[in-house]
This record gives sequence, C-alpha cells and structure tokens, in this order.
Amino acid sequence: MPKFAANLTMMFNEVPFLDRFEAAAKAGFKYVEYLWPYDYPAEELKAKLDQYGLTQVLFNTSAGDIAKGEWGVAAIPGREADARRHIDQALDYAITLNCPTVHIMAAVVPEGKSREAYKQTFVENIRYAAEKFKPHGINICLEALSPEVKPNYFLKSQYDTLEIVELVDRDNVFVQLDYFHAQNVDGNLSRLTDKLNGKFAHVQ
Repeated sequence: MPKFAANLTMMFNEVPFLDRFEAAAKAGFKYVEYLWPYDYPAEELKAKLDQYGLTQVLFNTSAGDIAKGEWGVAAIPGREADARRHIDQALDYAITLNCPTVHIMAAVVPEGKSREAYKQTFVENIRYAAEKFKPHGINICLEALSPEVKPNYFLKSQYDTLEIVELVDRDNVFVQLDYFHAQNVDGNLSRLTDKLNGKFAHVQ
C-alpha cells in the first residue's frame, strides 16, 4: 500500500517552513519530505518531526552554488572533495532525522564537456556514498530531471538513472521515480513502472 508524504518545499507555502510540519500533520500526513534541510540544525528539524508525529522519508544532498547554475556537484570531475563533503553532511542529517533515503544530486553538464568523465565521477562518488550509508541502513536515490525543467542535467531519462544504478552495483542504490519527469521524457508510465520494478525506492 502506498504511503503518501507531504513535500514541505512545495506544499503549505502559506506558512513559514518550520510551521509546515504542523500543517502537514493537521492535514493527515504521517510522512514528509523536502528538498534541503541544511538551513536548520538537524536537531531542530527532528524536534518538529517528533512534536507532530511525523517521519522524514527523503531529502537531497546540497545543490552547490545555485547562483552559478549548479544543481548538485557529485558528477563534476575535480569536485570530488565537495561532493563527498555534501554526502557526509547528508549522512549526518539522515542519521539525526532517522531518514531512510537520501537523494544525491548529480550535476548540470556544461556544453562541450565530456559526459563520460561525468559518468565515471558520479559512479565513484555514489559508490563512496553507498559504503558510508550502508552501515546505517540508509538508501540512496538518483533522479532524472527532464531537459525543459533542468537543461543539461546529467540524468535526463529514467533509463539514464537505471544505467547508473546498475553501474554502481550496490544494494542500497535505487532510482527515484518522478512521474512528472518520466512522462516528459520517457512516457508510457505503466510499462516504465513495470520495467523499473524492484529498482526504485521512492516515487514522486
């Protein structure tokens, strides 16, 4: 049976972020997710979850410098230290929040850059994350973003994401199946869902 989570980044925007936990609980939600927790101490967020009987189910690693066009750094060659710092930061938050899944953001690939180099960097960083997260029982998700939403994002299709999951070859790394992006790029959602069965760990 599906368990529905309120996305506090996109929902209940009529109130400040920290008040959205109460709003979600009053609306009947038991689970929440949002893009990033890093503007707040993990302990403060955990207190909100506990106060309203909520379970955190997902958040993202840092996007990097959004003002410079970054949308994740884990696939950028030469940025391995930054990527792993973001991964370690996310792990600390996930442990405190008892969050079972973290989405690791890949990167935007600038025109003219080698996709193959980005792929190798991303695979190695995800393997690093998988090994760090596994002792804590925490899963990793990877998400494709359709080009009209995020041009030149490293993962465009659900099949791009599946390829990376299979290359990483770790049992705590999964596809994050976003039906909006999947419909924009891949279509045929029922067949796609069947194709990815057992490979995805979170649906949006």
